[in-house]
Amino acid sequence: MDKLVEPYVKEVELIFEKDQKGTTSFKLTNLMHTMSVALSLTTTN
Repeated sequence: MDKLVEPYVKEVELIFEKDQKGTTSFKLTNLMHTMSVALSLTTTN
């Protein structure tokens, strides 16, 4: 199967601090412009 997206990072680091919002950004490019792409993120310790 062809690659659907091209990530510009290998890993996204998101730091959570008490009573604060954790945010980050990253870039994905859709390589198959005729198809929609869904994204799912999971967290690990």
